[in-house]
Amino acid sequence: MKWLLVAVLSQGIVPTDITYRTVDDCYKQAAEAALMARTAKADIVEAKAQDIELNKYACVLMDD
Repeated sequence: MKWLLVAVLSQGIVPTDITYRTVDDCYKQAAEAALMARTAKADIVEAKAQDIELNKYACVLMDD
């Protein structure tokens, strides 16, 4: 089985193409992705950023 990194957006959950063998590795990357997304969101004009939710990531267990 693999762990799939997904992005949680205001429009719904979007799967990435990034998988991990352990949940620890997946959540480590989720934390890094969230930090990068918060930085990117801070760079977006505030009026546009209100409708974008980029800073939430999760891991989903996939069946091989």
